[in-house]
Amino acid sequence: MDSEDCLELAETAQLRNLGLSDAQIAEAKQLKRDRETMSMLRFMVKSKVWLTDPTVNYADIHLKLSVALDKLSQRQAAIRTLQEGVEMLKTMDSCALRHSFVPATRASLRLALAKLLFRDDRKEEAFEICVDLMTVYKRQKSTSSEVDDEPADMVVTDAQAEDAWYLAGWVRIHSDNHTAAYALWSEGHEVCQVYTLGAVMTGNTNIQYATLCPGSPEQRRFSASVSEEGMLGQTVDSRHVETRVR
Repeated sequence: MDSEDCLELAETAQLRNLGLSDAQIAEAKQLKRDRETMSMLRFMVKSKVWLTDPTVNYADIHLKLSVALDKLSQRQAAIRTLQEGVEMLKTMDSCALRHSFVPATRASLRLALAKLLFRDDRKEEAFEICVDLMTVYKRQKSTSSEVDDEPADMVVTDAQAEDAWYLAGWVRIHSDNHTAAYALWSEGHEVCQVYTLGAVMTGNTNIQYATLCPGSPEQRRFSASVSEEGMLGQTVDSRHVETRVR
């Protein structure tokens, strides 16, 4: 038994002496881990460790910190983390990292920000970000990389584009504009050429309204995509985050 095990046992015994149940003890320990994770990630962002350690992923650090803050009921701080992450990328646009680092990272952080804004009931702000991502993706699809000599400010993947159209449609659903939502999902289906969007097309291109009913696979998929860790595609635990701080 090492020192960490001894500390763990002592902590558990202390919590039991306070009259906490097993469930409450587990919750208290998880809260402690979450706070430790948040503090460590905040330090890494403040220290800009990605500048000295190329193995540290800029996007991952900001995404994980945002998730950790939101999990601790600090949503506004989580939103600011993503906004500041996007803003900081502007200072990197002229550096050598721009071609391989900034464009893809900008899309990742902006999509995560849109999902978090949606959860914070700032849906129109989320919609504006989705429109930007959709516009960039359509330009990518229509412009040959060999012809376009100007480096892109943002690069949107197929999966990110699908999420952008999907989320934009749900913004319109929440504003009670189902016609606009179905139009967005139809456009996304056509542009992305995928079959997992909120709008499921039939042979005559009419959208099946049943797919939007509560409890449907599409409804469950959407709920999962904007849930705590699912919204960012990140799982955060201090035991799995390497400090890499020298």
